Order: sequence, then C-alpha cells, then structure tokens
Amino acid sequence: MGRMVNPSFRVASRVAVALSLVAALVVGAGRTGEGQEKPGSKGEKPAAAKPAKRAKPDEGVKSRTDRLRRAAGELDRNRAAGKYAAFDGWQRELRAVADRVAPSVVIVGVGRAGRRSPFQAGAPGAGAGVIVAPGGYILTNHALVSRPGLDIIVLFHDGRRATAKLVGADPKSDVALIRVEDAPDAPIEIGDSSATRVGQFTLAFGNPFNLSDDAQPSVNFGIISSTFRVKGNPFYRGVGIQTTANLNPGSEGGPLVDSAGRLIGICGRIERTAETGHAVSYAVPINQITNVMAELRAGKPVPDGYLGFAVDEEGYVTYLSRGGSAGNAGLRVGDVVTHIDGKVLKSRTDVSRLVKDLPIGTKIELRVQRDGREFERIVAIERAPEGF
Repeated sequence: MGRMVNPSFRVASRVAVALSLVAALVVGAGRTGEGQEKPGSKGEKPAAAKPAKRAKPDEGVKSRTDRLRRAAGELDRNRAAGKYAAFDGWQRELRAVADRVAPSVVIVGVGRAGRRSPFQAGAPGAGAGVIVAPGGYILTNHALVSRPGLDIIVLFHDGRRATAKLVGADPKSDVALIRVEDAPDAPIEIGDSSATRVGQFTLAFGNPFNLSDDAQPSVNFGIISSTFRVKGNPFYRGVGIQTTANLNPGSEGGPLVDSAGRLIGICGRIERTAETGHAVSYAVPINQITNVMAELRAGKPVPDGYLGFAVDEEGYVTYLSRGGSAGNAGLRVGDVVTHIDGKVLKSRTDVSRLVKDLPIGTKIELRVQRDGREFERIVAIERAPEGF
C-alpha cells in the first residue's frame, strides 16, 4: 500500500517549482541585458536598435519645381559627360533641315481678295504649298485650289501676300500647280521618291487647322510606314507614301521631305476611322508628279499611263488590252509574270507602282512563264485610252 502524501505538501511543491522557473527567467533576462541600464534611467539605450529607414528619392524635395530643377541638373550632367552627343547632333540636323526648307513653304488659302482673310484661324479653305521651280511655280493640293469663283491667295515665308494663278491640275493625283510671278526665289530641292524606304525619317510641313497665319509652317516628324499604297482600282492614280508624320486638315499641299530636306512627296489625303478617329496620312510621291510636270506647266490634261495588261496576286495575266503594247509583245491571258523591270513581282500593285513612277513611253522588261518555259518580253508604258 502506497505511502499517503499530504495534499498541502503537493500544492507547496508545485508553487516552489513555479517560483524556481520565474527566478530562472528573471536571471536569464538580467544576463541578456547585462551592461544596459533600465529604461527610464540616466543614459538609457534602446534594447534593440531599429534599422534605419531608406531615404525616399524625393526626400528633401519640397515642391514640383525642385524636382524639375533636380532633373534638369541631372540632364545637364549627363550632357556634359557626353551621354547625349548622338541625340543632340541628330536634333541639330533636324532643326537645320526645318530652317532650310521653311522658306520654300507657302500658306495657301482661297477666298475673295480684299475681303475676310482666309488665313484667320478657323477659316475654311486653307492649306499649304511648296515652291518647286524658279519663276514662282508652286505645288499644292488640287482639292484646295479647285473651288470655282474664289481667288487663290498665297502667304510667303517673308510675310508677303499675293494672288496666285492656277496653271495646271491632276485631279486623280490630287495635286495642282499654281504660280506667283514675283514669288521669292526659294525652290526646294527635289528628291527621288523611288529611293524612299520603310522606316526612313520624314518631316511634314503644313498649315494644320489654319493656324499658320504668321506665315510660319508647322513641322511634324515621323517615319515612312509604307512606300506604296493603292486603294481600289490599281490603275487609278490614288497612290501614296504612308507616313506617321501627323497630318491634319490644312496640312494638305505641304511638302513631305526626307532627312536631308529633299522633297519626296506632297501631303495629300487623310483617312480617319469613324469609330476611333484614328488617322492614316498619305503623300503623293514626287516622281509621280515630276513625270507629268510638262503637262501641268502647259495646262494640259494629265494622261494616264498603263501597260495594257493586268495580273492577279499570283502574277497570272488576267487581262490584255486589244492592240496594246503587252499584247503586241506576245503576252497571253494565263501567262505568269515573275519579274518586272528586273525585280521579282510580289503583288499586282507592283505593276501599278511602275506605271506611276515612270513616264509614258518608258520601255521595261518582263520575265514570263508559259507551259513550263521562261522567256522575256519588252513592253512600253502607254497612254491609257479615253475612259479607262
């Protein structure tokens, strides 16, 4: 039989164990904080130092102006270190091009001479143009200057105003040639639109929303998005250089130039989506215009050029004009044209490109496949028949 234990002794033992544990905790805490003074005593130190907060980038900056000044200082230091040398040089070149081209650009408006100025902001019927030859010959937009009964008024870069005469027009290309005999002798340098490439830098000059009533054209920067765009009938002269340079109503007729300031196109139509209002801008290639400049100067109708045949997207000949150059050269419906003027035929619009870029009478070589055989034929760009 087990020995009886006094309940009071049991309780006392438990209390003694608890007190021993508390004492041990107190002694341990004292050793951990040895050498430290108790909170509230003289020379108090924190039990554990908190990590320092990381300074915020804008700490100590009291206002937006201070932040801008600091950013400007950073830019100056980077520029002094030569980090922006390439960018600064490129910017200087663009400014030089703008300064060189601006005197050739004119602001064009239509209205009644002596009445309300057509160059007031918001006035309808305003655009731009560019001097292209000595003697005051100016290229502009046909839709702008073809309004019957209204005078064509030109505002030159030096602030002079004059009434211009319509010399010739090509409605299908939407270009017109006007003239002011006592215009400044500042013709622009003519470039080569066939040499343009996608991604090439461009500058577009114009009079958007008729804001250039001070005779200073607006300048927009962009790149060439496409060198050839045809909408609808590929034989229609609705060909354009697509550019990201922002064009707005009033930009029509102004020059599109390359990074050297050479004229590569006349700013033309702008297509906007009804849903979003986003726009695609086009310019008429200068080669297409120079090919018909003789007709424009003489005030004669501008002829359509064609090769007398048409192909589908795979190069199969689908149409031959009766008595045309292609038919006379031996082409047949069903032949496959693989090369045109030494270049691979990639789509049917390549045929239209050639017609638009070369003058009537130019002879070109076609490479043709028929029944497994390959041969060459020479055809000439002809005047399209009436009503074509």
